[in-house]
Amino acid sequence: MATDYEARDASAATTGIDVRARLNQAAEVVSIPWLTQMSLEGRVFVAGHGIEEAGIDGEAALNDTTPSLALTAPNDTIVIPLWFRAYLDTEGGAAPDMLFAYVQATKGISGAGTAVTAINCLGGLSPRASAAECQSSLSGVTAITAAENVVLTERIHILDNFVSVEGATTSAGVEGPGRSTMELLYTFDKTPIALNAGSSVLFYSSTGTTDSKHNYSMCWVELPADVYGI
Repeated sequence: MATDYEARDASAATTGIDVRARLNQAAEVVSIPWLTQMSLEGRVFVAGHGIEEAGIDGEAALNDTTPSLALTAPNDTIVIPLWFRAYLDTEGGAAPDMLFAYVQATKGISGAGTAVTAINCLGGLSPRASAAECQSSLSGVTAITAAENVVLTERIHILDNFVSVEGATTSAGVEGPGRSTMELLYTFDKTPIALNAGSSVLFYSSTGTTDSKHNYSMCWVELPADVYGI
């Protein structure tokens, strides 16, 4: 009896030639998660602090023109953030605040801070360098209006001296299983955002007196705008 399917083992396919989808014995399409495929193509990147790196100072006051960290997309690349993590490394002299926001408009963010090296998530000889711009300690960003941004998540009014007093000697178990009171973690699975043409996600950290230090990590996917853009 003739069949209209062919069960196939995994095999390399040359770009540009017609190939059949890989099927199993039940004639079901064999697929892998999209993010796994992006990683295999060398399109997933991470940037942030290494094991022994010290934290980066925040600001003395919250100011939209001085983000602590930014991920910005260039004109020819769509950048899809996957997750962001900030950790309170060293407490300052007053209760610190942490905010993470999305800005759709181009606000002079490119070149406004210190470049943070991005690492390709395809190990070995990385097939491509990151096109997105990840920066820390930004200054002089064009003022951002309320209509141009939205806060995705925040941790404000964290207890003063939380690390050295409340967390260490006062409140037992504040660092409970599966959570950290000194960490801000945001994943984009519920709110997919595609950065393009200068748009950014921005992290702000501020402490009223002596600056607090934070460690950062960020992960994202990069896609060619001429293929995936509108």
